[in-house]
Amino acid sequence: MSARAEEPPPLPPVESAEEHATPLEIEPPVSRPPWTGREAIWSGVGLIVAGTATLIVVAGPVCSQIRNGNPTTCFEATVGGGAGGVAVGVILLVVGETQRASYKEWLRTHPMFAGLSVASSSRGPALGWSVSF
Repeated sequence: MSARAEEPPPLPPVESAEEHATPLEIEPPVSRPPWTGREAIWSGVGLIVAGTATLIVVAGPVCSQIRNGNPTTCFEATVGGGAGGVAVGVILLVVGETQRASYKEWLRTHPMFAGLSVASSSRGPALGWSVSF
């Protein structure tokens, strides 16, 4: 016998989960992108501007010119419509920003679509894709 200690037997190879996994289990599925929220953001901004303009421009000058009807009723209706427009605009703005945040999160997990853009040109719509190295 030799003075050297006997080495332990080698361990059996460890099977990795990726060896038996299908490609769909390894890569996340490419899902349809969520709503970007741009439409709600722009609609919200438009309603806020329109509601504010109604309150500033229409309420006083237009309702004060009413001769046959009650100017108070006109003023109340105009203020109610303008305030309602501003309220709906704020709600749409919040919804749009929330959706925009979820879209940005989706882009972070799907970087292939990050540079995708659509633009209009004189010949019709154009699809663009920017890549940086």
